Amino acid sequence: MAALWSSHFSEALDAARALYAPEPGEAATTPEIADSLATDFRRLLRERHPRRPDTRDAREEAAAEIVTTLLQRCRHLPDSPHLDLWLTTALRPVLRVRPGALTPEVCALLYDFHRELWTRLTRPQQWALRRALAKTLSALPPDALTAFWDNFRSPDPILRQAMLVGLDFLRAEHAVPQLLFGLEYCRDHASRAAIVDCLEQVADPLALAPLARLRRESAHADWTLSRHIARVMGIIELHNPAQNQRTLLRPAAPHRDPASLLRPASDADARERADAEGLLRPASVAEASRDRPPGS
Repeated sequence: MAALWSSHFSEALDAARALYAPEPGEAATTPEIADSLATDFRRLLRERHPRRPDTRDAREEAAAEIVTTLLQRCRHLPDSPHLDLWLTTALRPVLRVRPGALTPEVCALLYDFHRELWTRLTRPQQWALRRALAKTLSALPPDALTAFWDNFRSPDPILRQAMLVGLDFLRAEHAVPQLLFGLEYCRDHASRAAIVDCLEQVADPLALAPLARLRRESAHADWTLSRHIARVMGIIELHNPAQNQRTLLRPAAPHRDPASLLRPASDADARERADAEGLLRPASVAEASRDRPPGS
């Protein structure tokens, strides 16, 4: 980050280019656009913050300000035939410079996407832009999404609908940590019910423990949500049978003799081993064998 303020032009420009470089494995399809954005980034940074800030936080804040400015410029290029390339490239630094500070701008892009401001783009271009937004939103750290969840609960119906598009992106990307954060952050019934529906569709067993906790907490205050969660937990468990097989029967308190605990027997060999280890058998059989007269 400090290299962005280097007195050497090439070093500072290379640092700016690194912000707009494609991810590993991503095809470098926009070198001219990336170079243009990097050049503008360096120029704006020198104009607005000519002296390098003393702390890393201050440097990241200054860089986030310039990234936001360039994203806003790209948003207002609706007539550009390559708008999808400009926006997907301008989104790259979002995950590299103070993601939480840039979340509101990602939400603004979701808002524009929902309002279909880019109808002149071809369907493949719209799909590419959709994928870039979904990838960016799902890759943001969970605690950086507070602005998204605040908009999700907005009284503005259009804004709420736009964030529902973002929620669908999170579901499609299986962004379970982000969804679980939203489940804790949002306190209203409608938001939580929508997030629980997404977790049902993802069906990741990692959501079971947080859902169980929320079901207990909401059992009295919001019993309809509690029942909704119970149903979704059942569906997730149904889709993850191996998860249930790993859960053994255990006592509520520590037991001194682990060999005496009940364990599942999956086949004949397991049953034979269970008998040899002294697992519980029906009382009638055990007593009959013990009380049978000798020689009978």
